[in-house]
Amino acid sequence: RSNSNPINSKDMYDVFAVNKNIAWAAVTEEYDSLIYTIDGGATWNWTHTGVTNKYYWRSVFFTDANHGWVGGYRTIAYTTDGGATWNQWYDVAATYYWNDLFFISSSVGWAAGSDGRIFKTTNGGVSWSQQTNTGSDMYTIYFADANHGIATGNAGIIAYTVNGGTNWTSSSD
Repeated sequence: RSNSNPINSKDMYDVFAVNKNIAWAAVTEEYDSLIYTIDGGATWNWTHTGVTNKYYWRSVFFTDANHGWVGGYRTIAYTTDGGATWNQWYDVAATYYWNDLFFISSSVGWAAGSDGRIFKTTNGGVSWSQQTNTGSDMYTIYFADANHGIATGNAGIIAYTVNGGTNWTSSSD
């Protein structure tokens, strides 16, 4: 459905601008809600990933107009066709949220989650593997290049890597 005034929506956790015309936002209006614009924000449209294990999306990230990911409760969904279709990776044993996503290419990316989890994918989100567990909820993650990354979390925790996440060093206030 179309919503030309997304400000009337519920909480919006994250937004990502692909370019000057295309942007996506994770919305908690209802399960599996996203809004997007293709005209620089003049109008916004509602969409849903349609994946089976969906829950409130908290993070959205695109590497280009076609390749994007959203993270929420136990699930990371991904698209390779600009949001026309979505697939999912679902951690059936998880009881946590994916709070932030960061990709350096359409194949390689990281996810920061509650309960201190940092995961990595090397195949565009088809599968993910845990790299570390800081023991504290992680809220943001960013990589300057394929090796150098930083993540921040609850209780002043800062975790960083210099080797693509093979090893993480954590410090706290």
